[in-house]
Amino acid sequence: MSLLIKNNPNTHSICTNQKVKQNDSSRWAMEKIKNRYILKEIMGQGTFGTVRKVRNRKTKQLYGCKTIPKSKLDGDLHLLKEEVSNLLSICGHSPYILEFDQVFEDHDEVHIITELLEGGELYDKIIEMKERGPNVYFHLNDCAYMIRNICDGLSYCHDVAGIVHRDLKASNFMFKSKFNNNNNNTKIMGKWKKSINYNYKFNNNDVVSEEESNILRDIKIIDFGYPQK
Repeated sequence: MSLLIKNNPNTHSICTNQKVKQNDSSRWAMEKIKNRYILKEIMGQGTFGTVRKVRNRKTKQLYGCKTIPKSKLDGDLHLLKEEVSNLLSICGHSPYILEFDQVFEDHDEVHIITELLEGGELYDKIIEMKERGPNVYFHLNDCAYMIRNICDGLSYCHDVAGIVHRDLKASNFMFKSKFNNNNNNTKIMGKWKKSINYNYKFNNNDVVSEEESNILRDIKIIDFGYPQK
């Protein structure tokens, strides 16, 4: 389902150039969010903000809500605005780019509502394998699927939308699905099956199952490093 933002009063100045009303309370946007969504657990915290899981009160669908205090932007609100504007212009056009739902802004904070990604960063998966030992790695087929899908998303941005990604790194790609660890240590993530193990011998006849392929296709581009058109 496309989550392109439409012209509605819930989308505010960061992407519509409307001014925040001076008589609004400093954190009125969070109150608007609470009216539309049920706030759930915090999923992560970083230098510039917090990501929380939220549930739409009407549709019951889960989303991610990234809250960014303007005080942490150090005068770079215009860069965040450029990032959001560009991502809004391309969301819904590629399955490998994070989809947006709504943006809320008040005097103190910017709140970005997006599709929910629970599988973690590609970077974290790489580090996890490294910590398990030298013989733990992505299968060649897994790498091929991920690179192909990442390139598919980047191709749309570059060739169709005219937006250049300026911050390509593993931490800017996330998996949509949550993975579970296997007790027998033959894999890192539950649904990856035999893709990752300690004693894997490459077989040219080996193929990725349909279930594995579906998980691999769920990798998403989440951050563009303030792209420019």
